[in-house]
Formats: sequence, C-alpha cells, structure tokens
Amino acid sequence: MRLSNLELEALVAQAQRGDGPAVEKILKALESEIRREVACSGIYIPGMERDDMDQNARIVVFKAIRQFDGSKGNTNFRHFALKVCVHRDLLSELNASKRKRMSLLNDGV
Repeated sequence: MRLSNLELEALVAQAQRGDGPAVEKILKALESEIRREVACSGIYIPGMERDDMDQNARIVVFKAIRQFDGSKGNTNFRHFALKVCVHRDLLSELNASKRKRMSLLNDGV
C-alpha cells in the first residue's frame, strides 16, 4: 500500500495526536521501503541478522513519527524516517558493534 507524501504526513499528524491505527497504517505503508532501506544500505552489523535490523528499523520509524515536525525545513516524512533516522541508526549500531566491549557478544555468534 503506497501512500502519497501528503497522505503519509496526514497520518503522521493523527499518530502524533495519539491515534494508534494511524501508526499501524504508517508502518504497514512503509514496510517494504523499510526493508529495502536496510537491504540497500550495504551495512553489515556483526551479531545481527537481517530480521533484527528490519525490526530495529521499524522501531526507529515509530520513534520518527513522534519526532517529525513538518513545519521545520522542506523535508517530507518518508525521507526523514527512512533516509535520515533509519540510516543514522544503522550507522550508530555499526559503530556500537565495533567497540571493544561488544567483542565478546559479536564473536560468540
């Protein structure tokens, strides 16, 4: 289910007001784009499978719904959630996995 940017931002506004079904619609509408963003990022995080990365990206999109402010700048929600928030989180997870303190967990897999 592909939504236009205007429809998506209207759903985001509803979700920010506490509408649970709007959140579900947003996540369902962006599901394939979330998976594609994770797959096309080219980032491999030791200790995480693709499903873990997809689930983590869904959580990030859920958080992006609360953080999005359409009045700032000229970005749309789809770009903000997928290209900014999800990509930034993938890089943060990658950097965290490279830290020495995580080596026991990563090497044990």
